[in-house]
Amino acid sequence: MQSCKELKEGDVIKLRTNKENSVFLYENENPYNNATSFIVLFLFGVFLIYMGFKK
Repeated sequence: MQSCKELKEGDVIKLRTNKENSVFLYENENPYNNATSFIVLFLFGVFLIYMGFKK
């Protein structure tokens, strides 16, 4: 596994893509994954609480 600093012209790099086919040039697949899933779950919980109080 080479870091981007070690890449030279003509080197071939393989990119892994996530489900949305976005390309991330990082060691981990998606650095925003944990934050995004936390925010989505948090908003979903708030929505469920709101729907519960709305009745």
